[in-house]
Amino acid sequence: MRNYKIKMLVMSAIFSASPLFTYAAESSLKERNIVTTGHAQVFIPETVATTQLAINETGKNADDIQKNVRIKADKLVKALKAAQLATSIETISFSVNPQWSYPNGAAKLDGYSANYSLQVKSSLTDAGKIIDLAMDNGATTVNGPSLSASEKERSAAELEAVKLATIDARKQAEASLAALGLHSTQIKQITVVSVGSHNQPQPRYAMNVAKFDAQSAPTTPIEGGKEGINAEVNLTIGY
Repeated sequence: MRNYKIKMLVMSAIFSASPLFTYAAESSLKERNIVTTGHAQVFIPETVATTQLAINETGKNADDIQKNVRIKADKLVKALKAAQLATSIETISFSVNPQWSYPNGAAKLDGYSANYSLQVKSSLTDAGKIIDLAMDNGATTVNGPSLSASEKERSAAELEAVKLATIDARKQAEASLAALGLHSTQIKQITVVSVGSHNQPQPRYAMNVAKFDAQSAPTTPIEGGKEGINAEVNLTIGY
């Protein structure tokens, strides 16, 4: 009789717990999510110019052309610093190389070439002045400028793009749920997939000293464009 009562109590406990398990399963089935991807692009002005300047010299004697390039490079750097237009001046390379020809298949040393290269950063408004100043002070080749936004502007634009992409993803989710008569409950996951500039600064200007006439033209005009900052954000929203 005692064993019978114990069995009855166990069975009663099992049956009384069954509705709890059923409810838990139903609750699990009701946990539904919608995943959306938001996109945004913010445009900011290109205000920074990066220009590469070079001095090239050729001759029969390596020591002579090296000395000539060194003198011209010193003059150019001093002129750039005195003008106080550049935000940074960086030497990229200095090289002296032999020049060979191969008449009848035999190597012949014709002379030497020397090259000194600088990279100069400035504001967009001063880029043309730097180019003209460089050409007037010994630069034989100008490449660029490559134009870009400032780091401060880019950082602010990245945050704004993430914000707008998140709003876009939320709007997509709400629109989709509203079309089905459903409502969102909570944001379950936010993933910033990507953010940054997708356009690389491109050279806008290139010239050689032989094609330049300082007396026939005003300051070289440099016009900036816009840099696009893109962001992509994934949202997982319960409903």
